[in-house]
Amino acid sequence: GWFWSSERGWEIVGFHGPPQRFAARPEVIVPDKGGVDAVDVCVVGSGAGGAVVAWELCRRGIEVVLLERGRAFGRPGDFVATKPDWELEKSPLWQSAAYARIDGGKPQHLDEKLEELLPDFEDTALPSPRERRRVVEGRRGPQRIQRVFGVGGSTLVFEGQCTRYGDDTFKSHTREGVGTDWPINYADIESDYDAIERQLGVSGSPSLPGPPRRRGYPTPPHVLCGASRELEKVCRKLGLHLYTQALASPTRPWKGRPACRGCGCCMLGCGWGAKGDAESAFIRPAVATGRLRIVTAARCTRIEPGRDGRAGKVVYLDSVGKERAIKTRVVVLSAGAVETPRILFCSECGRWPRGAANGSGQVGKNYQETLFSVGYGFLEKPASYVGSPAVDNVIVDFIKGGKGSNRARGFTVSSCIAGIGALGPAGFARRLVSGWGNEHLELMKRNFGHALVLQAMGEQLPLPGNRVELSERTDCRGIPLVLVVNELGENDILMLRHMGEVIRILLEAAGADRPRLANSSYVSRMGIEPRGTCRMGDDAGDSVVDRFCRSHDMKNLYITDASVLVGGMHGNVSLTIQALARRAARHLAESLSRGDL
Repeated sequence: GWFWSSERGWEIVGFHGPPQRFAARPEVIVPDKGGVDAVDVCVVGSGAGGAVVAWELCRRGIEVVLLERGRAFGRPGDFVATKPDWELEKSPLWQSAAYARIDGGKPQHLDEKLEELLPDFEDTALPSPRERRRVVEGRRGPQRIQRVFGVGGSTLVFEGQCTRYGDDTFKSHTREGVGTDWPINYADIESDYDAIERQLGVSGSPSLPGPPRRRGYPTPPHVLCGASRELEKVCRKLGLHLYTQALASPTRPWKGRPACRGCGCCMLGCGWGAKGDAESAFIRPAVATGRLRIVTAARCTRIEPGRDGRAGKVVYLDSVGKERAIKTRVVVLSAGAVETPRILFCSECGRWPRGAANGSGQVGKNYQETLFSVGYGFLEKPASYVGSPAVDNVIVDFIKGGKGSNRARGFTVSSCIAGIGALGPAGFARRLVSGWGNEHLELMKRNFGHALVLQAMGEQLPLPGNRVELSERTDCRGIPLVLVVNELGENDILMLRHMGEVIRILLEAAGADRPRLANSSYVSRMGIEPRGTCRMGDDAGDSVVDRFCRSHDMKNLYITDASVLVGGMHGNVSLTIQALARRAARHLAESLSRGDL
């Protein structure tokens, strides 16, 4: 399939003829790569939450030092969609965390009674030979964590969905008897949702269901691609409802960023700087204030207490492995739901015998991921994905279970070919077309541009045993690996079954030749959007942080990443992380001004 990169591939990312070499978006200015002795606020991690905290504090006049484990992206080749051979390039963004090992625990096995959840091997290049062998041997895939180390974090490769969650999520236990209620309700966070959407330039349709809004989306909705329009027809026939997705990809120039060009390569990083990732939308404006210093290649290893027992120092390894420390009045951890617990556990000392902020013993508990299922089929009609973002649509009918469902909570469904790496001709040939030689050529001619790929994304309910903790194994620098324990529960299996059924029904109704299940959370442990490991709550006995994301144990430690999320979330969580981070930053700034910190 390597020979399929051609004019068809160029057109997909917006080139008409051979692409001209031009500079991708510039590397963000990193004002300080050296050591910093002392600071008012030290933020660890520059992803969705950390970037927003830095932005909000800097524009309020507060000096911030931000530690980032990775580097700033923007060098030639970092954003591969800007290159002529973009289909065949490995993304440096995805490769940035490839070396960061985790301990996935004991091997997990597939249940022969759940054959309907296994991928379809016939007449397809999916899954890979290695994955096929593993499935035949009855083993689930190794535990992975999808993440990016670098300025902007994993938002650099997110598809851009901007989902607001209402009180059906925040009060799921009260309303449905499922999960745990959050310590906040929608009214507490609505203004923060609005402010973040304004900064991102979110595009969306007023018809998209959701909780009440004070005003419409900042920019108009995207136009659906051909494949999404075909899916929309199917939904009408079945009595379902497809909407244009709300996305952090503005449809017109916004706050110095260009309008989205609809190349669909969101998961490779937006080389044109249109998508509202954390680096473009928040880090750059924060840097422009002159109050943000960024230290890259800085791996935080622990927090040390001050004389009063509160957080006093942040200790990190610099780019050459030398240990450095920053004295700080306030620590904000935003390293993600896997790394933040590791930092807290590694901070164990006489003052903190179970680790920092772990008086409740809840650090690392309540681990959750986003469940997924992907299927596809080939249509007689064209199903083009050209001219739109990676995911421009969403079906919301299954969020609350649906008729006849015996499961709790729900999922969304969208058409998206980028998620299985088949956006361009070469990717399509490698991922969706089997055979060799003339057989492969004929299948490619017949099927390219006719694939309808559907992905379902749903909520995993927390189980008592699902957690992250320190492993007995260490990395090359002697730092403990993170052990991730995540088993599927009964409700998770019911959810995945229903996802697969819905995907097959939609593909059959679309006239697909033969619906195929390509992958799911049952087969692959992908670690999509891990969360919940330092959950928020009003009770200091069963939560780690309060309703403002501040530690129950020490008032100068905040956590502003997916760790604090309680649950009830069926789609992308970035917008909620950012809204909570802004709320936390406002609380932090007000506390500083009062002298409470």
